[in-house]
Amino acid sequence: MTRRALALAVLLFALVGLVTVDVRPPAATAAVDDEQDPVTDSAMTVHGLPGEFGDDFTGLTITVAQTKALTSQGVVVSWTGGKPSVRRGDDPAATNYLQLMQCWGPDPAAPDFRETCQVGGSSVPARAPSAMDPRCSDEVGKPCESLPMDAQMVPFRPVEGKPTPHGGAAQPWPRKACGPPELKVTCPSTEADVLADYYSVYTTNEIPKAVTAADGTGRVVFEMQTDVEAPHLGCGSPGHLTCWLVIVPRGDHDRSKNPTEQIEGSPLGARVFQDAIPVPLQFQPVGAFCSLERAERRTTGTELVAGAMLSWQPALCENDGPVFGYSTAADDNAGRQVLAPDGPGLVFTSDPVVSPPDGPRLVHAPVALSAVVIAFNIDFRVDPGTTDSRAGRMLREVNLTPRLVAKLLTQSYKRDIPGSNQQVYEYLQDNPRTLRLDPEFIEANPQFDGFTAIATFDGLMVPIGNSAIAREVWRWILADPDARAWLEGKPDEHGMVVNKEYLPLFATGSAPTNFPREDLNCDTPPKQDKYCALDLRPYQGSFAEAGYQTLRADAKNRTSWDPNAFPKAAYKAFPPQQVTQRFAASITDAATAARYGLFTARLRNRAGEFVAPTDQSVLAAAAATVPSGTAGVREIDPKASIPGAYPLGMVTYAVGDTTEEQAARRDYANLIRYAVGTGQNPGVQRGQLPGGYVPLPDGLRAEARAAAEALEKAKPIVSPTPTPPESGGTGSPGESAGPGSTPESAVPADGAPPVAAPATPVAPALPSSTPVAALTQGQPLGSIRYALLGALGLGAVAALAGPAVRRIGRRRAGGRS
Repeated sequence: MTRRALALAVLLFALVGLVTVDVRPPAATAAVDDEQDPVTDSAMTVHGLPGEFGDDFTGLTITVAQTKALTSQGVVVSWTGGKPSVRRGDDPAATNYLQLMQCWGPDPAAPDFRETCQVGGSSVPARAPSAMDPRCSDEVGKPCESLPMDAQMVPFRPVEGKPTPHGGAAQPWPRKACGPPELKVTCPSTEADVLADYYSVYTTNEIPKAVTAADGTGRVVFEMQTDVEAPHLGCGSPGHLTCWLVIVPRGDHDRSKNPTEQIEGSPLGARVFQDAIPVPLQFQPVGAFCSLERAERRTTGTELVAGAMLSWQPALCENDGPVFGYSTAADDNAGRQVLAPDGPGLVFTSDPVVSPPDGPRLVHAPVALSAVVIAFNIDFRVDPGTTDSRAGRMLREVNLTPRLVAKLLTQSYKRDIPGSNQQVYEYLQDNPRTLRLDPEFIEANPQFDGFTAIATFDGLMVPIGNSAIAREVWRWILADPDARAWLEGKPDEHGMVVNKEYLPLFATGSAPTNFPREDLNCDTPPKQDKYCALDLRPYQGSFAEAGYQTLRADAKNRTSWDPNAFPKAAYKAFPPQQVTQRFAASITDAATAARYGLFTARLRNRAGEFVAPTDQSVLAAAAATVPSGTAGVREIDPKASIPGAYPLGMVTYAVGDTTEEQAARRDYANLIRYAVGTGQNPGVQRGQLPGGYVPLPDGLRAEARAAAEALEKAKPIVSPTPTPPESGGTGSPGESAGPGSTPESAVPADGAPPVAAPATPVAPALPSSTPVAALTQGQPLGSIRYALLGALGLGAVAALAGPAVRRIGRRRAGGRS
């Protein structure tokens, strides 16, 4: 039996159920990736083989946390029994590392399978075998000795379309020739040019180097790409639901079987690829999963419910059930739409919607409990020549105070304003260059001791536009006395001050409903075009995109000067940061963080605790909400001091119009019933509650069912539970209540049936505390009819751009006076 056939046999055993899962005990510290990760029921464990060049990988045990029901998402890949990576200079893995890639070929034992792998698009060239490889491709038709080896690369064969040529130069292999004339091979100038029609450094999901720690363990999050993100792979497209995660271990022996100090080059070399470990991946079908022939029941609203709706939709339309279209909209926009005569009959919002006296009668039903999070993707980096076992490994713990987040959101670090490397505003001279160098950050995060000073966030990624999410982040910040005083101009204990462009914004004490860029200064380097604040710290299209780009460590900042750009020299975006060198963070929602396998920061609450967004901490926050002034809706009290509560838990309400025609009201009511029934069962299958959501407590579910009954029958709601007591918080919700909020004693002016205030939620039986970075199901980015990011693209940006960057139009031209 050949080595490849042996690998396939092992794989087939796993497929029929002989799968083991490596469960490692938690390590002593949570600072790096040495804790046990949650796995799904489709987790698969595979093992290494004897190495081809003198390395023995048989002790390597690799667990892929999810292999079925996959969509566009992140999946944790962890391993034990590896040989520790050896660090050389700034390279944390000169030898003994793993290379990971996604492939589409039907048979991993086929000689040409390696041609179907997406690899070589990163800044580490990976498709050209080295000159000592005895062959370069099975499809050349001749022994490779007849071709100049430094001109050879394994072609990429897409699932549909024309393959790349066999020849082609690939750095650092200089191009000399493209083979004998009879092959008629056209040689592009670089490997990137060959692959550019399919993927590039900006789109590939390959991991060129994954570090193994001193104890033989390792962990990465691999981005699964569907037919939407990578049509050349076709994963999830009709007839191509199976793809592969291919893991190639690299040791410390070269082809002479002698240990070497540097292992470089492609994993696609014929002999190197014999060590490859294929793991089958089952993708959910991409595209419309409900009938395209039936009319839709329209819904729209907050991103906080997007992941849940994308999971619930296919279950709701099964067996010829109603088809629910869903698109995202800001909370206030969703409220306006449900009030419009031709608007959708149901919207989702975290804010109450108050109807005017002549408007439609509305009901509010709680359908989802989630959280706003600050997600991060940070690899531990140390200075060259420094010995540290954490080098190259992922950090899983970051603590943030309200004032630290305020600093990140106000362009107050010198690196967050254009031109800060050449000149610094006089009033910012004493500010740290980056978050990493802020004494307040180091005090809250001693695990960064030893971290190199040259690495930091490329800004905190945030979306453009207004939202309740943005407002609640600012309300949390402004409820903190230190953060509020700093935003009003008081220096912190170390002399750091707020960027003065933001002082007018907080003079009234009101919470913004967006993440404004108040400092629109531009940089004008000599002999180059200028770049400005929105080039240095660009907006993302949505909270979901911000989370996705955090996984990819790609802030999209366009500040890399390219003198050879066509048609003229210009700034272009930097490539995504390489694995082992990432430092990315964003404000997003917990479901997005879970979908992409991201760790989330522990935020300091009003009780002075750093709290992670777990089921228990979010439930504690939900139990401490206060009446909003609109019947049936409660809101966060940012000043409440609740031990153990995560400060940014949020409830999403389905707001239904009781004046819709009866059939529509019945369908919308059934959506609510499903959402708070079967839809609250956690899992990765369609119809279940994705990771990052907390199952609703019984009290909120009862309220939702009562609201659904009122929506369908348009009659008053009978309270299912007693009215709860007031929160034990230390203050009112604050000066900036949510849009549409009314005084607590106010009676709804819309004539809507009375809706009971929710009972104090009683937490259901919950599993042990699990970070929201657990894996999740989600729909592919950009899917045809019900896709999340497709609805969050240019249309949303255009609709929301005005209020989000309100100062752009009135910024005076030229430099700063």
